[in-house]
Amino acid sequence: MKANINDNKFDLLIKLAGGDDDFIREMLNLFLEKAPSSLEVLNTSFKNNDLAAVANQAHKLKSSIQIIADSELHLLIKKIEEDANTNRSKSELTQSIVQLNTQMVTLFNSIKTRLSNTNKFTL
Repeated sequence: MKANINDNKFDLLIKLAGGDDDFIREMLNLFLEKAPSSLEVLNTSFKNNDLAAVANQAHKLKSSIQIIADSELHLLIKKIEEDANTNRSKSELTQSIVQLNTQMVTLFNSIKTRLSNTNKFTL
């Protein structure tokens, strides 16, 4: 899975913004501000075997990931939420969470790189 902010899911943010570049930048900055702490809580909850909290944090991340990231990353966070809710095998959930962490770091870096570019966001 490759986190790519230039695919059709990122286009959703651009469409929602109606061409308002400041809004897009604000939303991406807000994501960068909030998502790392949610990811940290998800990881800590998993380490503490608190699957209800894992599901809760995955749910919180799901909608913003749907708007900002690619569909594969959205499907991964959705799977984590479902697997945590249904007490799926720990090894399967572990693999998904490791994958999520890797992809989120990639996404964070991609967003930071794109925000450093002064070009307007367009479709």
